[in-house]
Amino acid sequence: MGWNYLFNLIFDSLQLRTGFKKDWRMRCLHAVLFEAGLLLVLIPFAAWWLDITLPEALKLECGLVIFFLVYAYLFNLIWDYGRATRKNKNKFIKL
Repeated sequence: MGWNYLFNLIFDSLQLRTGFKKDWRMRCLHAVLFEAGLLLVLIPFAAWWLDITLPEALKLECGLVIFFLVYAYLFNLIWDYGRATRKNKNKFIKL
């Protein structure tokens, strides 16, 4: 949860500064970078916790990575759609 908050805070601030649009390419990049950052922490932790090598921990994490890569993409797509819908709804109310 902490990584999700921190990563999205950084990603959204970059979006505000640079002005890029969240098309499907940026959403894919967002999901891949999120998972890569998470793996940098989780693989060494899993190797230490389970007393296995780093390649073994990577193999162990592969299934989780695939699942959460798709999940992160879809979650952020739905989140942004809901946020845009709510923002547009507020515009109509003010008129």
